[in-house]
Amino acid sequence: MPVERQVLKAEVRGGFGKGEARRLRQKGFIPGVVYGSKKESIPLVINPLDIERVLSLETGENTIFQLKISGAETINQVMIKDFQLDPVTSELLHVDLLRISMETRLRVAVAIVLEGEAKGVEIDGGIIEFTQREVEVECFPQNLPENITVNIAQLNIGDLVRVADLKVDEKVKILSPPEQVIVSVAAPEVEEVAVAEEEEEVPEGAELVEKEKPEEETKEKKE
Repeated sequence: MPVERQVLKAEVRGGFGKGEARRLRQKGFIPGVVYGSKKESIPLVINPLDIERVLSLETGENTIFQLKISGAETINQVMIKDFQLDPVTSELLHVDLLRISMETRLRVAVAIVLEGEAKGVEIDGGIIEFTQREVEVECFPQNLPENITVNIAQLNIGDLVRVADLKVDEKVKILSPPEQVIVSVAAPEVEEVAVAEEEEEVPEGAELVEKEKPEEETKEKKE
């Protein structure tokens, strides 16, 4: 499936350091950098809304886009390599962009998407356990899938899907361990009902005999 082609604009960043980064953010921009393909890195000034737009796409960080740097070059194939978020506000603070070559294989994580409703859930009330939400793959950029779909409609309680069961294009190599479990259907939890133990009936007079016993023993000793 062809990847979406987006166009992002940026400017060359002249200043460095925390003070410069703070000044940029006050103006609504963030610092960034583009590197890779054995070329010199370029410090950038980027609009965070453009990065958020790319991240919101189905391809997310794996989106290949064009980067137009004002007063400098235009890079035709770029991906988001990494980004930093404010731990409190979750606002973008910095982004790393990677130049890529269409002739060089990539190693990236691709999201797993579940399709359908499992029989074990719909009929027997089972629980879906989605334990592995992405897998690492290797391929050329033009063959990079947006995601990998797993149809779970036929899964019953106790059934599972492993990495080895995934269906991908022959041009895509999955690097994650084949025995790794992607999704499974577990049995529903049974609520334990506490059963009160029946109290033993105490025969009438038993308590009286128990109390009087020491007196009888005392009389016997006196005699």
